[in-house]
Amino acid sequence: MPVSEITEILLQAYDFHYEQLLHSPILLMRGHFLNPEKRQEIFLRLQAANPHPTTELEYCSAFELLISVILSAQATDISVNVATRQLFPVANTPQD
Repeated sequence: MPVSEITEILLQAYDFHYEQLLHSPILLMRGHFLNPEKRQEIFLRLQAANPHPTTELEYCSAFELLISVILSAQATDISVNVATRQLFPVANTPQD
């Protein structure tokens, strides 16, 4: 799903204008606008728009997906896969 579609779903859920979102992303991230009803509405809209989301990230567990997603914020999915192919065989749990 393109980021533009996700952004539109968020804006509709909050009845925001794009300019408002630009001026208040920290408040949004900190949950000032994320009451339980709004969170549920966002999840339902995202699910309706993309009922079977996929990712290019390679993972075998929830922990590996978490680490891959964190890394992907700083790099491309392709480069994350290159790195995690070497990392996960030796460290794929929080205890490792």
